[in-house]
Amino acid sequence: MKNAVYFLVVVFLGLSFVGCTGGSLSVGDKNSSEVKESRNFFLDRISYYKDEISDLKNENLFLEQSNDTSSVGKAKHNQMIIANDLEIDKYQQKISLAEDRLDEFVEKSAGKADRTSINLYGGEPLEMAEAYATIRYADNTSGYQNAASTVSSKGLVGVVENAGNLREVVVKIIGPAAFYREFTLTARKKSPTFNIPMPGNYTATFFNRSEIRVVTKKVGPNIVYYDDEGKAYDFKATLLP
Repeated sequence: MKNAVYFLVVVFLGLSFVGCTGGSLSVGDKNSSEVKESRNFFLDRISYYKDEISDLKNENLFLEQSNDTSSVGKAKHNQMIIANDLEIDKYQQKISLAEDRLDEFVEKSAGKADRTSINLYGGEPLEMAEAYATIRYADNTSGYQNAASTVSSKGLVGVVENAGNLREVVVKIIGPAAFYREFTLTARKKSPTFNIPMPGNYTATFFNRSEIRVVTKKVGPNIVYYDDEGKAYDFKATLLP
């Protein structure tokens, strides 16, 4: 599901930003000024509904006090009063709904003013779309792991492998958010699986006594790497023989 959402976001934003030479992208909750602006919107609507109700009630009062005592006049006035009462009921329902939404909005906005901003230039609309989708995806991951953590059943998972048959290697993996893992792998061995905190580019550097090999892989939604048994990983780096 996340992969499908990521794909749709990239396509939608990619089309939306075609022709742009740069832009600013903000992701996250509203800042304090925007929260106040949204709250004022609700209050303005409620005030408007109350004014309409007041006008309709005044009109009803005028109709009730009318000097037209004919049967036709009374019938017409009664119809207008009934119609006004129906409108009053509708506005009262709108007020109740707006007040409920305002209460819900205020509760959800409390303490949530964090926002991430990205400035991108150079006419790359898909870069902006991908940045947006990456941040939204990262918001749903399980967070950072320390050396004592077990591998989570959720989030991104990686593995490194020494596919050679004669040598022992040390592999160091680095990535975004100061990510670092290190393993010593004997011939034809894989590391334990490990959690990855967020999408991005990750680099595995394999060391032995005589050479260094570097493998960089991209991690993100809709990117899958498979081992020779068909098991899927979000990141997999292999030292070939």
